[in-house]
Amino acid sequence: MPTRRDRAVPALSALSAVLSAVLLSGAVLVPAPAAAPPPEVRVSAGSSVPVDVAGTLWAADAHFLGGTATTSPRPVAGTAAPQLYATSRTGMTGYSVPVEPGGYTVTLSMAESVHRRPGRRVFDVLAEGALVLARVDVLREAGGPDRALERTFRATVTDGTLDITYRASRDRPVVSAVRVVPDPRTPAVAPTPAPSPTPSPSPTGSAPPPADPSAEVPVWADEFDGPAGALPDPARWGHEWGGLGWGDGELQEYTDRRPENASTDGEGHLRITARREELGNPWSGGARYTSARLSTASTYSFRYGRVEARAKLPSGQGVWPAFWLLGTDTATLGWPAGGELDVVETVNTPTTVFSHVHGSTTTGQHWSRGGGTPTVDLSQDFHVYAMDWRPDVVTFSVDGVTTTVVHREDLPPEAVWPFDRPHHMLLNVAVGGSWPGAPDSTTPFPATMLVDHVRVYR
Repeated sequence: MPTRRDRAVPALSALSAVLSAVLLSGAVLVPAPAAAPPPEVRVSAGSSVPVDVAGTLWAADAHFLGGTATTSPRPVAGTAAPQLYATSRTGMTGYSVPVEPGGYTVTLSMAESVHRRPGRRVFDVLAEGALVLARVDVLREAGGPDRALERTFRATVTDGTLDITYRASRDRPVVSAVRVVPDPRTPAVAPTPAPSPTPSPSPTGSAPPPADPSAEVPVWADEFDGPAGALPDPARWGHEWGGLGWGDGELQEYTDRRPENASTDGEGHLRITARREELGNPWSGGARYTSARLSTASTYSFRYGRVEARAKLPSGQGVWPAFWLLGTDTATLGWPAGGELDVVETVNTPTTVFSHVHGSTTTGQHWSRGGGTPTVDLSQDFHVYAMDWRPDVVTFSVDGVTTTVVHREDLPPEAVWPFDRPHHMLLNVAVGGSWPGAPDSTTPFPATMLVDHVRVYR
């Protein structure tokens, strides 16, 4: 068998022959011209087209996903190009920048013009699905409000679009300009199809939430396929009933297994219906409204994973629908020590989606994190409300768009994180209470929340 050196001899001889022929002919070997690098992409968050101090032209606001353009109320210091910071885009979920496949250096220009204390606006940045900037606190890193901050990262693009994603932790992300520069240190690569995600056990023994829930099989689900007028499946849902305000000054009586308040519609939906009526039950506290509150407390609890409900929410003054979770040991520990995870709540006209988490401190005081995100009128169509629950972070979303993120590490030392214990699910439509206020003559009754499905993935 020829050695590795023996196999190389014919190739070397052939190369020598080619070189000799070229030299004898007088030809000159000229290297092929290098391909021109792809152009830079420079985007300003404003509608105008600014020119920076170097005379570089920036494109007007483009390639963004959501959010609103705002004008900075004061000049921004700490930069040679303050005109780039005159406007910002706030609350966007990302940028999709068309580029050629290859490596890029990306610079984000930011300034904090609203908050005056660190920690009030915190967010992560992902590129091509990978975390590249964690826990960005513009005010803290820039050294104060109205000061310029630039953060840079590298990314490799394979499909012709650079996908930059913002993941809110506190308040909404903000950016003034995005610059994408080809990086020759990373060669271009051919597009390759992404492999299907395969969940693997986490250190706690629970699989991470699926990246694409539609491709997974839920471990628990109710598709509400019963006939019209049928009660919810008792193997999945129990009824929590009674009146007397439910701790929030609510005005309804929750009924027990009453189809007028909770039943399937025969078309694949659960109906939870609040009605203006008085049943006169002694436990109702004189309630003049009825509704239903369904719970899996006696049938199913879980810890970690993804839970979602696809629902169409009711609208009206004093109407308060919710899909949420309570710690299963709340009966023993009390509220809020047992924990509460609000996947979605709306009050009155549902044009803001609210998601919160609740717990207690070591001294028994209540704490909460989360907030509201403006959105479309959620009473006009079905939307998917979801929560990805991991040991140290809870992420809420609507139709796949992140709305609220709560990190365990953000809590003060005295706050107890109760979300390492099993929780159960609840669906209800409350009437009145300290948050929405009482119904009035404009409130349309009956007010119905339609639920297409509830699913849990692990």
